[in-house]
Amino acid sequence: MPEGKNKGGRKNTHIGLIQRRLDIWLTPLESAIFDTIKNRGEYFADGVRQGINYQQTVKQTISEGKMVQVTSPVKSQNSSTHSRGMVTIVVSSLAGGQGKTTVSMLLGLLLARAGHPTLLVDADPQHSLTDWIAGAPAHDAPTLLECLTNKVPVQDCIYPLDIDPNLFLIPSDDQLDNVQDYLASSGMGAMLLKKRLEPMATAFEYCIIDAPPQRSQISLTVIGAGDLIVVPVEASVKGYGSLIRTIDLIKNLQINGATTAQIVGVIPFRDRFVGNNQTTSSKESIDAMRDEVGSALVLSSIVESERYKQAINQRKTLTEIGYPDLEHPLKDLASKINLAVGN
Repeated sequence: MPEGKNKGGRKNTHIGLIQRRLDIWLTPLESAIFDTIKNRGEYFADGVRQGINYQQTVKQTISEGKMVQVTSPVKSQNSSTHSRGMVTIVVSSLAGGQGKTTVSMLLGLLLARAGHPTLLVDADPQHSLTDWIAGAPAHDAPTLLECLTNKVPVQDCIYPLDIDPNLFLIPSDDQLDNVQDYLASSGMGAMLLKKRLEPMATAFEYCIIDAPPQRSQISLTVIGAGDLIVVPVEASVKGYGSLIRTIDLIKNLQINGATTAQIVGVIPFRDRFVGNNQTTSSKESIDAMRDEVGSALVLSSIVESERYKQAINQRKTLTEIGYPDLEHPLKDLASKINLAVGN
């Protein structure tokens, strides 16, 4: 067990997931999992920032030794969407500052607001997504590390978020880097995360994974878990370089049979304007992206604007803070995703 993650040998120390009442979504395996959670008596750890406050729906006290009740997700009106199983979307770009976490968080919130049960997975050891949307998990809270190493069942690593009843998170922390050797020696590293997420395949409609910004064992297993890949790319020379490296990695994994994921869109990030005029640097960078992957894959740009940071800080959509036009790139992406999965 990595240093700082001593979770063994204690009774009732796992943080429970969800008590769902949507039996229609649950496979027999999932029903058994949730029954087990309900019957053994779980509690939610102290020290998890109010961002993960479990909808404030605790109906039984810890002293009673009973399961904490958590609000069920609001079922989507589109029942046919969920019948296909969970769609896993990897947000990946092999450089820092490309907008991966921005896209992951705001896309997840947009889908959740539309009534789609959505699981966010923070697969970046820098844990920005966890910090932004929930805050640091408690010291003994199971995270993606414990999920990947199979120390606890996946459902013990999933936390409801108070910002929307349809939004859930598998968090990460600094210890996630310790999983690299485990993945390398597992013999199935590229397929491991996909395997770990299988029990949740009909519990959520979408899973969005925020990938690390470098080529690593974690990035391999993240891409291996994906159905679709979104590549945010800063409208700059650095961003174009990250696009090339990301495409090369995806192609290598596809050739070797380690993933069947396909790129659904490239999103230019920090597209810069002076007044109403796009800068030459941004235009040239986005033109290069189109030359590289084709115009059909390059989606609407996320322009350079403090409003995105404002939305993230408030944990709201762009529309909710009064800037619906800035949400167009995310809605464009959601439409592409729906098209790709046949909706």
